[in-house]
Amino acid sequence: MTWAYGVCFLSIFLAELPDKTSILVMTLAPRQKRLVWLAASAALSLQAALAVAAGRLLAAWASPWVHVAEVLLLLGFAAWLWFRPPDEDDEDEEAAAARAVRRRQLLLSAFLAVFVAEFGDLTQVAILSWSTRLPVAGWVWAVSSAALLAAAYVSATAGVLLHRVLSLQALTRIGAVAMAAVGVWMLLAGG
Repeated sequence: MTWAYGVCFLSIFLAELPDKTSILVMTLAPRQKRLVWLAASAALSLQAALAVAAGRLLAAWASPWVHVAEVLLLLGFAAWLWFRPPDEDDEDEEAAAARAVRRRQLLLSAFLAVFVAEFGDLTQVAILSWSTRLPVAGWVWAVSSAALLAAAYVSATAGVLLHRVLSLQALTRIGAVAMAAVGVWMLLAGG
């Protein structure tokens, strides 16, 4: 049965990499990779726990509302990325205080964006499915969370690497367009 947990990890990891959550993490990571990864990790672990605990009830009950929330979040996040002012590098005390505020805002916005985007997601449904097939729910959560955290780390690293060849503004604009495209696609697809 140990092999099943390995397959669980691999399936969740591979499903999460091309996900909209990865786009969010890649777009935010160049600002503060560790902070974004921690926020995404907390949100993804909480979502994995919800998927294991809530089971099929959550998927059946919340699906239409989750779809609306996801579309609104993605379009709102795209607008926020597009219109936010560029980061500045001033060194005075006022600028340091402003950076601290921006870090807290980044932490909160990354957590909330990833948390809401993950509702009803393929990986959440997969975790729900694994939790019905494998005997120890705690292990399903641990293995799924590890897979999600690893995928978020890969996405954060990719975002930082892309920032080496693209300006932060260009990467942010690409992320905004990607979020808007996913939001419009979800709206047109109806779920």
